[in-house]
Amino acid sequence: MQSNVNPMQMTYNMALGVIIDTIHFLIFDHQGSSEYRDVFISSYVKNIPPVVDSIVLGDTTLKGDRHYVFSFSKMDTLKVKAHAYDPEGDELTYFWSSTGHNLIKIDDDTGEEMSYVCTTGDCQDTLKETTVVIDTLKLVVKDIYNDSSVVNIELIKGENNKKEKTRDIETNDSIIVILR
Repeated sequence: MQSNVNPMQMTYNMALGVIIDTIHFLIFDHQGSSEYRDVFISSYVKNIPPVVDSIVLGDTTLKGDRHYVFSFSKMDTLKVKAHAYDPEGDELTYFWSSTGHNLIKIDDDTGEEMSYVCTTGDCQDTLKETTVVIDTLKLVVKDIYNDSSVVNIELIKGENNKKEKTRDIETNDSIIVILR
């Protein structure tokens, strides 16, 4: 005669990465008999990299791309802020760099905000018929598993004579942003 059987349920939360684990079960019935079983678990759970949602340069918000061309007429200091998140809620680290000889100053403890200080005369000269790439800013946002997202921002002075496909353009008095 079979007695009541109550199935056991168990939840096992998988960490990210390669998981190899064994769960040991020792089950007793009401008469003192027991049964021992091992369950071997192996899995690979992939981490999802961070997402850079938008970049704010001065009064201009850039969205929806990973490479921007930022054109300006005159500039001394440009405030830059990144808005990023991790789909899994991991802590993020921000790394800013530039290809030129200008100064980058991190403005807050998290690294989301920085000031780009143009120390060359190129940022102040008024150029009307030529285009000069002053600098390229690079932002790398990493999560705790070293997965990352990268954004490049070209800082351009003067006329931008290239015919670009544009979208999501937002402007203020002295800045034109071209997203490609």
